[in-house]
Amino acid sequence: MSTLIFSNRLYLQAILAAIYDKIDFDPKEIIAGMRRLKGARRKPTSIALEEELLDELKSLADKRGVPYQVLMRLLITDGIKRLKAA
Repeated sequence: MSTLIFSNRLYLQAILAAIYDKIDFDPKEIIAGMRRLKGARRKPTSIALEEELLDELKSLADKRGVPYQVLMRLLITDGIKRLKAA
């Protein structure tokens, strides 16, 4: 079982590296979008992530100058759009 979890984590990290390193997020647009959506109805949720994945997410967000939760929402939104288009 632990081998499967390890394989899934490596697979996910490979996908993130291959796809999302190529995406440029403009921090100014993200901040503007955050302000525009401030107070918008969102439902709080919880997700359990491996510590290494969370650290990687925070590092990527820091490099782009945005909060990691915002980057996570953007990645989820982008992933859903890609799934719908496929």
